[in-house]
Amino acid sequence: MSDHDSRITPDQQVLDSDAVALQESKLQRGEGCADDPLWRDADGDGCEIYRFAIESGKGTRELICNGGGENPPSVALRGAPRAWVADATARVFCPVTCGVC
Repeated sequence: MSDHDSRITPDQQVLDSDAVALQESKLQRGEGCADDPLWRDADGDGCEIYRFAIESGKGTRELICNGGGENPPSVALRGAPRAWVADATARVFCPVTCGVC
């Protein structure tokens, strides 16, 4: 989630992993509604960085928690579209930040 080339691969930008199945089932049962302080994406960013990007207005919650994309000009810095690369599993491991619960 920075200005460097991301290590997040295209398959990490979609939520389709067996590794997140347990956490998803907990959320569906109403359990485990807390951001995981140990979770990191491939770039080393955790929930706190995702939360900062959302709260500072650098990107929308929908964009940042769903694998990235392009900010609309009204949200992007200096009015220019900005592409975000984000790990879609943030939605599962950062449910508070991503507004899941």
